[in-house]
Amino acid sequence: MTTETRNRNTMDLDSMTSLEIVRVMNREDEAVPLAIRDHLEEIARIADWGRILSGAASAG
Repeated sequence: MTTETRNRNTMDLDSMTSLEIVRVMNREDEAVPLAIRDHLEEIARIADWGRILSGAASAG
């Protein structure tokens, strides 16, 4: 699984309006549930161990 690559959907953040940026953020956030759907059992097992670390990173 690749986690730290440039996101082509957010390459032009510096030239976007605030509204465009929040729309892009919203679209990117919508992708998360689909991306983890196939890994829910693994995530639950890790949670059962009491060890989940989550964080936010800027995309782009």
